[in-house]
Amino acid sequence: MKKKNILLVIRRGQPELDWIAPLLFKYKKNHIYVFYLSKDAFKNFPENNPIFLIFKSICKGYFIQKLTTNFFWRLCKYFFGKKNQFLSSKIHDPKFLIKKLKIKGSIDIIFSEYGNNSEWIKSFINLKKKPLIINYPSSPLSFGQGFKEKHKKYYKKKLLCDYVFLILKRDLKYWSKSIENKKMLFFGNPAYDNWWINKISKFENEKFNNKKNILFAYNSDFGLIPKEQEKVFEQDLYFFMKTFVNMSSMKKIKLVFKIHPLRNNPYYLNILNKFPKHKWSVSKSPLILLSKKSRAMICTHGSAAILNGLYSKIPTMEYQRGFYKNSKFAEKSVTEIGGMSVVVKKNNLKKMLDKAIHNSKDNIWIKQKRKFNSVYKPKYDVSNKIFKFINNKLIKYEKL
Repeated sequence: MKKKNILLVIRRGQPELDWIAPLLFKYKKNHIYVFYLSKDAFKNFPENNPIFLIFKSICKGYFIQKLTTNFFWRLCKYFFGKKNQFLSSKIHDPKFLIKKLKIKGSIDIIFSEYGNNSEWIKSFINLKKKPLIINYPSSPLSFGQGFKEKHKKYYKKKLLCDYVFLILKRDLKYWSKSIENKKMLFFGNPAYDNWWINKISKFENEKFNNKKNILFAYNSDFGLIPKEQEKVFEQDLYFFMKTFVNMSSMKKIKLVFKIHPLRNNPYYLNILNKFPKHKWSVSKSPLILLSKKSRAMICTHGSAAILNGLYSKIPTMEYQRGFYKNSKFAEKSVTEIGGMSVVVKKNNLKKMLDKAIHNSKDNIWIKQKRKFNSVYKPKYDVSNKIFKFINNKLIKYEKL
């Protein structure tokens, strides 16, 4: 099969790379290009992140859409109507993008995270010789966990793709109003393939005292709720740090923070800086590597990061916040509904930290692993299966 032109469309930033990166690496002998839908999406990638370093090494070119891109046609659309299809086709012209990326020939495959309804994707769908368009997850979390009548949710916008790749079979219901069932395929998560973890480990520069860490995957949500209510977030983190630092059983344990790539308001540092520097650090390493090097993991309540700890087979907890009412944050996380979450509150924080570090074979962790395995049925050769599936589809496309 001849070399393919592959386009990755990024609309938000780093979270969109983790799932797809091992699959793209399988296509490293082809021509891989990236289209960033904004400057912010481009800037969201940390330079020293091992996954991004590998991705850069196999990427042939990229283009960043700016406010000035196709400015004349954008200006016309502003004055003559947002629903003008002719002007929209001029702004989102596939030939323009192919020229900017210096691609020889046409684009064969487009990857974009599910729910990316960009007009650019629509423009490629309307081509006579259109590429194979695939939507993929940007989160390791299953949307189908606890999918019962009282929790029922659907994604109702039409998915702009030929196929959507899902984490679990139970996700089918969530997307069932957006795309035909035969176009939904569940494979798992290639980010947890052992060969891939070994690969990114070689690009890792940070040194850790192996297995003497607790990983805290923290969402710094300051700024997402009214100012007067942010005090609760501040108190939650301060209480956690004070408790941890004062525990004699944690004397030799360090807390390693991994901050969410998009929910990363730096105010959290004002709180951490009140505590001894030798007791905590902030890492830019991938979550999956950090969880492999930690004895236990704790994450912000409701965070998809919890899956990294569970895949790494370490005690994993959610730290429940003190503020939910009248906020955008759910009182019950998806993993709670799915029955695999161990929720930590202020009244049991000491007890659960001790159990996680000094009694990792406690029944609570055994039950957690059992439930996780029954729900996610973790597979570790996912990228190869997806690679074969896409190649088979491409062969059929070439025969059309």
